[in-house]
Amino acid sequence: MTERPQISEAYLEKPCEASVGYFCFSSATEPLICPAGSYCLTEGLSEATLCPAGSYCPEEGLSEATLCPAGTFNPDEGGKSVASCQKCPPGTFNPDEGGKISAADK
Repeated sequence: MTERPQISEAYLEKPCEASVGYFCFSSATEPLICPAGSYCLTEGLSEATLCPAGSYCPEEGLSEATLCPAGTFNPDEGGKSVASCQKCPPGTFNPDEGGKISAADK
């Protein structure tokens, strides 16, 4: 019979360490990559942050959101692609990147 190697208690109690782009929920032993639609800006996070309105996060493991282009807007959190950014309806326009709403032309 082969003996199993001993695993130290220090190893078993090793805390999960999340780098930028990853997070560790409370009982995790290994970091999880932030999913598309969210980002993880700093080290040591316990949860991913949903991409805010006016932006999208198209890939896993991002540390920041991508702003919607000028002429579009995204009123919702958690956008996963540029398709989350809607074209402004006729009679409205958003001249800046990162629009959450589309304003009427003045």
